[in-house]
Amino acid sequence: MISCVFRICILIFLLNGQIVLAAINNDEVAKISRNKYIDNLTVNNDNEINLEKSVKNSWFLNVPLLPIVVATSESIPEGSCKKQLHLYLSHLNNGTLWATEMFDSSAKYPYGILEGLTQHLGIFDQCLRIDTKVQNSDNYPEFEEIRGRYCLVDIEYHEKDESVNLTEYIDIWFDPHGSAWESIKEKGDDRRYIRYRLQMALCTPAICSPDDLVQALNEPLEKFAEKYNLQLNISINKKLCHSTLETPKLSYQFFLFCFIVLFMITLVAICSIYDYKNQNEKNQSLREEIFHCFSARRNLKSIFSANYRHRGFDALHILKFAFSTIASTGHRHIQFLHASNVTGKFFESTLTSAWFTMIFHNGSIIVDAFFGFAGLVLSYQLLEYLEHSSKNVNIPLLIIRRFIRMAPLYMFITYAYAAFFYHLGSGPYWEERFGFDRDSCSTYWWTNLLFISNYYNNRNTCIFQAWHLAVDFHCYIIGIFLLLAFQKMSRKNGYTFLSIVLMLSIAIPFYVTYKHDIDTQIKGFGKTKRFEDYRYFTDYYIKTHMRLPAYFVGIIMGALVYDHKFAKWRLSKVWSQILFLLQVVVLSLLIQDLAIFFIDPNVKPSLFLKSLYASFHRPIFSFSMCSVVLLFTIGDGLDFQYNFMTPTWVQPLSKLSYAYFLTHYIFHSYDVGTARAAFTFSFHNFFRFTVLDGIYTLILSLFLVVLIEKPFTNLGNLIFRGRTAEKPIKESEITKKMD
Repeated sequence: MISCVFRICILIFLLNGQIVLAAINNDEVAKISRNKYIDNLTVNNDNEINLEKSVKNSWFLNVPLLPIVVATSESIPEGSCKKQLHLYLSHLNNGTLWATEMFDSSAKYPYGILEGLTQHLGIFDQCLRIDTKVQNSDNYPEFEEIRGRYCLVDIEYHEKDESVNLTEYIDIWFDPHGSAWESIKEKGDDRRYIRYRLQMALCTPAICSPDDLVQALNEPLEKFAEKYNLQLNISINKKLCHSTLETPKLSYQFFLFCFIVLFMITLVAICSIYDYKNQNEKNQSLREEIFHCFSARRNLKSIFSANYRHRGFDALHILKFAFSTIASTGHRHIQFLHASNVTGKFFESTLTSAWFTMIFHNGSIIVDAFFGFAGLVLSYQLLEYLEHSSKNVNIPLLIIRRFIRMAPLYMFITYAYAAFFYHLGSGPYWEERFGFDRDSCSTYWWTNLLFISNYYNNRNTCIFQAWHLAVDFHCYIIGIFLLLAFQKMSRKNGYTFLSIVLMLSIAIPFYVTYKHDIDTQIKGFGKTKRFEDYRYFTDYYIKTHMRLPAYFVGIIMGALVYDHKFAKWRLSKVWSQILFLLQVVVLSLLIQDLAIFFIDPNVKPSLFLKSLYASFHRPIFSFSMCSVVLLFTIGDGLDFQYNFMTPTWVQPLSKLSYAYFLTHYIFHSYDVGTARAAFTFSFHNFFRFTVLDGIYTLILSLFLVVLIEKPFTNLGNLIFRGRTAEKPIKESEITKKMD
């Protein structure tokens, strides 16, 4: 009975495919049997609307089946591909299992377009499992080996001669009695989720290349487009095609990476055992100190210990951890848009419903807080060293030590992308994600090593978020020279000098924005699948010269915090509370929310205002966040805020922030690369993934900090002990932890 029902269902499927095929070849859509009951209906109203004519003009009622179009296409030249496609069609008509599985694995019709579902992924695993031998013909008993090839076909469609009127008010909500085209057109609105680009899964014999499939689709679909006044563009990205015939074997780099990991685990284990057995010994030799650098026992103790050294700097721990979490959440937010978002309207509504949603859509501004914190810490530590040391600062050693602090874990993750991660999964977007990372990291790893990835070949960057490390390294070097010059001047002249440098750095993004009329922040997240495809991201957003103002603000704030050690005055309790509220809370939210005026297409700010916001919003946000450290240092009456921001548990999490920053995107890419179905964008899923990402990333970060980051940082400290300016921030009597 079940078998009978199954065969009837297959027959209905095949009948539908043949009907649509007939519609393409014979150009008689009105005679399609599935619409036959409509053909004879007529709605009698004032205008005598004829539904038969309506059906003929409605392309969305007659979308052809892509697997049938390919199988019957006459555009493919004679050869193995055409032969196997004919076998596929013949066996599909007979209801053979392998052919039915191939047909079943393909996407049939697009649906949910108006809601935002533009990626129809079919059945990835079923397609790749197809592996059979089929008799070529009755007369010639030869066999064809047929395997499945899964491809995502990119279809971009437009109404011919469509007009885009940008003079009228642009909204994301449309008249339900108007044309459906109005909700599909982009109209230059960056808030809109793209609906005129489709990705349809297509399962075919693996012998057919992506070029064969595009050739097979073009001519029939061009006829379809001509009939319904459409403009179609068909393409297939080879990275979105998969076949078991092309699965790469494990390389020697993969085994070398595994060996390195096992070696480091063994080394850490041995050193930890040695440290445990000799923990009470004094007068340790250099060899013993080196062993202790790799001791997991000591490194874990260092991570989970809480030290309160300076009232202002103590608060940085929670800010670093919070902003790392927000950055990870923002990247996950974007991944939802890149992996089959079925609720595009929900995403669009968050851009128009309330001002506070700019916290999500202009969240990239938090990166400038990190630059501000880095400049603040460098300024304080270097000025403190210069005060107590009669020696000249050894600049090369400072730079080398910074390199040793950042490079080991950075290069370990780079090598993992190049040799290891690619072999951990599969999926429709796996090759586009980890295949791209494997190729870029294998070829351009040296740009990461030299910290120039934000300038050189930044469209094929290895570890997309690594541009931040390059900017930080460049700013660190520049900051050293600025502070050395500052220290040699009187304080009045020194602050004037730093203020002039800051204003010059602010003038750079103002000039670039005004000259090139660029955006003030990243917009149109749903338009492309990779950050590197955003011109604003690669040409402006990640450049060091566009990020200098935020760092220089941190340098000035660090100098103010340091110089307050020699001052006797304190800010009153009332003014401390007022300035904390205004500078830290109100100012940070206000500068974020002003971005709504530059996202809404109905607001037409002048180029001067755009340039002004582009040049000032980053240093202002940096100033707002660095004000926490300054106000805790010079202010009174902030005990509640201080105790709230300095819980004991946050310091260990803060010490994992560097590894957290480098690794969080791995989980995002894995989810996108292995996705077999659409994600649903909602605030529930948004925060659910935030929590899961946090747990997974913290576990991996702890492992990598103990295995790689801490050992090499300790080793660097041992090598350069007493030679450079990086000393612990001192504790003063007026900045002790409040009970």
